[in-house]
Amino acid sequence: MLPRRCSAQLWWLAAANLGVLVLLALRLSDHISRERPTTTLDRVLKSGVLRVGITADYPPFTLRCSGGAGAVGSDIDEAADLARSLGATLELVLTTWSELEDALVASSFDIGVGGISDTLQRRRAAAFSMPYIAGGKVLVARCDSPLLALDGWAALRAVPSLGDLAVNPGGTNERSIRAELPLARVVLVEANGEQFDLVVRGQVNGTVTDRVEAQLRLRCGGPCPPAARGDDLCHGPLLQPGRKAYMLPRDDLVWARYVDGWLEGRLQSGAANASLQRWLRRLLPAAGDAEQCAELQSLDRDVESTIKV
Repeated sequence: MLPRRCSAQLWWLAAANLGVLVLLALRLSDHISRERPTTTLDRVLKSGVLRVGITADYPPFTLRCSGGAGAVGSDIDEAADLARSLGATLELVLTTWSELEDALVASSFDIGVGGISDTLQRRRAAAFSMPYIAGGKVLVARCDSPLLALDGWAALRAVPSLGDLAVNPGGTNERSIRAELPLARVVLVEANGEQFDLVVRGQVNGTVTDRVEAQLRLRCGGPCPPAARGDDLCHGPLLQPGRKAYMLPRDDLVWARYVDGWLEGRLQSGAANASLQRWLRRLLPAAGDAEQCAELQSLDRDVESTIKV
């Protein structure tokens, strides 16, 4: 048995070592806390700014006004409601379909909106909210085109010569044509919407787009209106199903859960669908008229917003 004096010394030594260990643990915990990355939700709440990535070229979801007057559309109204739920200012960040994923990975914006298709290829770089609209790809051609009678990609591939198909670059429309119709000659246009003009003028045989955009641009609810002329545009049957969702940072589960919670409420209440239907019924400013855009921007929105190139 150790003498009482030695026992006391050992006790004090053990207590001192324990104190050092506790101090080190506290310092390590504090360091980890400082180094732990904040979530997108934390950043938006702290900064008071929600950065929303848009291409601003895809009605009814997003459309940019001329003269830098801003942007309008159903998804911008929805983004404004999301910002409102966070007590944040809405900042619109312009991007392109070709740069969409890279801009998100570079943290140029917090959420991407504007009729973005949820695909496996995009999920390599991004996460997605729950879908808010179902649809899919259709062929758009002049109403006298025999291509409109063909049902499915396989039937189109069987055509000896599809000729030229116009499409905007970088999005799922181009990817679908190149993957499913490898023999078609792809004609890329600089701005989304120009491909429809080329079809009308007979310079290309058709284009591929989402059904909701086709119905808006064609101003029809079905493939071919009964009174359509041969040089009018019509769309064919659904080529493949698809869904639209909001693009989110891939590894931020906290932010994804918040967005899904907000979106679920909008869908269950019918507010999200009502917003989309309002924009489908409105005459969108085809040329981006600044005055008309200003009037449309004032509707359904009470959140301050800015647009950033």
